[in-house]
Amino acid sequence: MLETRKGARRRCPVLRAGQRRDRPRCPLPAARREPPRGGGGPGAREDIDLTVVGPEGPLTAGIVDALTAAGRRACGPTQGAAAIESSKAFAKRLMASQGVPTARHVTCANPAEALDVLRRGGFGLPVVIKADGLAAGKGVVVADDEAAAEAAVREMMVDRRFGDAGSQVVVEEFLRGARRRSSS
Repeated sequence: MLETRKGARRRCPVLRAGQRRDRPRCPLPAARREPPRGGGGPGAREDIDLTVVGPEGPLTAGIVDALTAAGRRACGPTQGAAAIESSKAFAKRLMASQGVPTARHVTCANPAEALDVLRRGGFGLPVVIKADGLAAGKGVVVADDEAAAEAAVREMMVDRRFGDAGSQVVVEEFLRGARRRSSS
């Protein structure tokens, strides 16, 4: 994207770690980072040809759908596709339905259910507790003992450390081994 046609401008509403600080920015008010409700969407007034959306919040709120519906070019997953990132429970259901290997797990809708699953010990220790929704990369706890696991459930579901992201949790077995990512 740095190799753009002569005279083209690149703008970034939010400066992130690793971005060159000498690039022009076009800050968008917070309300304009959400899906537009008409008027061509974010970028319409700024005459932006292509919007590349990276943050999970706007993606899961449907900003790419709204931009494309308004006739704007956008790069990023649709709201439906972004659901795999915005809900760990949805991602687990999708993997199961498609035969994708994943850790054994239980989705719990309330603290009592989650604590019951932990006390039964079906996953052993360590055990993984994940806030279902978006938690800025902070919503996963690998608990080495029962006390840490129970504390994680209370933080997520009772204390609401991650807001609505912790309204349900996924409790899953801890898998040992190397982690591998692949893309096609």
